[in-house]
Amino acid sequence: MRGWGWAPTSLLLLLLLAAMLLSSDVAVGDPANLVLNGDFEIEFFNWGLFPQMDVLVDGTMNMVPFFSVVSGGVQIVNGLEYIAPAWEPGNFMMHLNCWLGPGVIKTTPLATPRWGATYNLTFDIADNPDGGPLTKSVAVRILVNDQKSGDPIPWFNVSNPEAQRSSIIWEKVSFVFVGTGESTTIVFESLTPGSFGCLIDNINVRLVNLLDNGSFDRLQPPGLVRSDITFYNVVKAPSSIITNWAVTAGAIKWSGNERWQSSTDESFYLLDMNADGLSGTIVSGKVTLLVGQTYTILYDSAANPDSTLPVKGVLLLDVSGVESGDSVASKSINIDGTGFSQFSIGWRTEKLEFVARETQVYLTFSSKIQGDLGPLLDNVNIYRQAKVGAYSQRGVYSVLASRAVVGAARHPCTAIWLSICVVIVALWT
Repeated sequence: MRGWGWAPTSLLLLLLLAAMLLSSDVAVGDPANLVLNGDFEIEFFNWGLFPQMDVLVDGTMNMVPFFSVVSGGVQIVNGLEYIAPAWEPGNFMMHLNCWLGPGVIKTTPLATPRWGATYNLTFDIADNPDGGPLTKSVAVRILVNDQKSGDPIPWFNVSNPEAQRSSIIWEKVSFVFVGTGESTTIVFESLTPGSFGCLIDNINVRLVNLLDNGSFDRLQPPGLVRSDITFYNVVKAPSSIITNWAVTAGAIKWSGNERWQSSTDESFYLLDMNADGLSGTIVSGKVTLLVGQTYTILYDSAANPDSTLPVKGVLLLDVSGVESGDSVASKSINIDGTGFSQFSIGWRTEKLEFVARETQVYLTFSSKIQGDLGPLLDNVNIYRQAKVGAYSQRGVYSVLASRAVVGAARHPCTAIWLSICVVIVALWT
């Protein structure tokens, strides 16, 4: 199918996304997924009788925001006809071939990966059941400042000749790479000749977090009951109801994002570090480190906007050794709610770097504000700063790929995990 048109709903979604990105209250920190439109759900087609829409290199049919066709052509495929991955179902997916033959697509620059941080690139891949060779191949490149690597490497093959549109066998693939702090894009290239190649979907790039449950989304049994989604639960010390966290002093509020605007991780829950007139303290579970290595902690903070007078005061972070109990590093930040509201909280991302002196540490957050309303806290991350000098200069990077055959979509299945290690040596030209 070679026709196209405008989809008003998709256009509205794109405009809303642009408004969010331009809004002054959007936090400085990393979004949950550094790839925009990685699930291809924003598109500008009017769907008719045909379940595929061409996206061509000449740009006349490039109707998929945040992606560009570098060579040949690809297709957006309708999930009503082709079954999407059951673990992350959506309405659309990308076919890396079309009637022109194999295609090459490139993302727009990611939300810039932080220097030295480790990121996990995942995506779903499947064999287009409509035809083509027995085995289909895809190459992936990570480009920094648009510098190309060497020849495409056919690093991944799929072959499911008995699959049908209603029983596509999807597999999830995972790469690990190190951020450079510079403009980064991802290229997907079909190495399959002809009109039928691989399907891909759900492209994600996320920071690898060494801290479990840094977004406070998981609870220990029996959990907490919220009588009204716009309200919160008060958790008083001592309590370990929040997975991998302990409330050791005072009290905190555990709240959903229906009441207060989410931070950059877009998770469902966050904390107010004060409750019932008490200032709260929380301590993380053990975080395992490598002695002598440099680590970075990122966390989002803001002031509770519910007060008629702006909440002001200090939020303290302390990093302490598990064995010694000594403080390794600490940071005090000033909280000021002036000019913010429930719908424009003013989240900002704070950063603390330290060198590990022990193999395990605790993270402790303490509110130094008096009263019932305090600092909001969410999206706590810790990562090791990898050495990226060789990567950015010589183009050498390691990729760990995990392949999961999860079975036909929309059907219960047993996961078969295979691990393969692929080392790509790319000479930037």
